Amino acid sequence: MALPLSSHLCYLKISMVSNSDNTNKRGRPVTTGKGSLIGIRMLPDLLAALDEWIEAQVEPKPSRPEAARRILWEALSRR
Repeated sequence: MALPLSSHLCYLKISMVSNSDNTNKRGRPVTTGKGSLIGIRMLPDLLAALDEWIEAQVEPKPSRPEAARRILWEALSRR
């Protein structure tokens, strides 16, 4: 059964509005800025120690990358 022409136009208009009002963000998350990406692998013991350090921090707790940056910065500033 064919729909009347006006039904198609109404559907098209509703579809276009709902797509343009989409508030879900997609894509890559915002980064901490321009810098060099350093990928590292951590053994389970070291990763567990990092997670324990994160749990001991006040809210908002840092992510693993942020925690690693803070610990590294602290260690290097003591030299």
